Amino acid sequence: MTLGEKLYYYRKRTQLSQDAVAEYLTVSRQAVSKWENDQSRPDTDNLIKLASLYNITLDELITKKQPIPSIKKEKCCYCHKNAVFYYDHQPFCSPSCQNDYEVEMRSIQKNLKWFYIGIAAGVIVMFIGAFYPDSLWQSRLVGGSMFELGTIIVLFPYCTPQSYEMFGFKKTKVIGRIIGMITELIGLAIYFFG
Repeated sequence: MTLGEKLYYYRKRTQLSQDAVAEYLTVSRQAVSKWENDQSRPDTDNLIKLASLYNITLDELITKKQPIPSIKKEKCCYCHKNAVFYYDHQPFCSPSCQNDYEVEMRSIQKNLKWFYIGIAAGVIVMFIGAFYPDSLWQSRLVGGSMFELGTIIVLFPYCTPQSYEMFGFKKTKVIGRIIGMITELIGLAIYFFG
């Protein structure tokens, strides 16, 4: 990814216009346009100000995204298309995939405790149901907890890093949701048919 592409990406990510960036740096809008189109380069002072404006380090602006060597065929960790650059040691095919991936990772971190609580509750209820003396309640408890586990997996389709690497983040979420729905169906079958 060229410096111009990075400048364009970070400007769009911060939702600033070329005019706003130009005003901040006290340069013309045309200068910002030339930088983004790789027709010229900003001086060191302006690079420092741009990094500050985009809330990134100067290192990220200049060197963070390294082109992937052509020998190594990497796949984007979000959509699993051919990757074009690395960001934080993760391969991506476009800045939008990188942004979507970061949003998804923040969401996972935010909801992880609910995932663990739901899984723990389902396992505890299933364990109680497995040893319950009444066969009707046994099937209800086990079936209900299986359905609950399936629902948790549908809501939070978190998978292993290996599956993300193999299929990409988007496909892995779909696979996780399908597994969750199958688990729900098995739970309903146990609940109603024992």
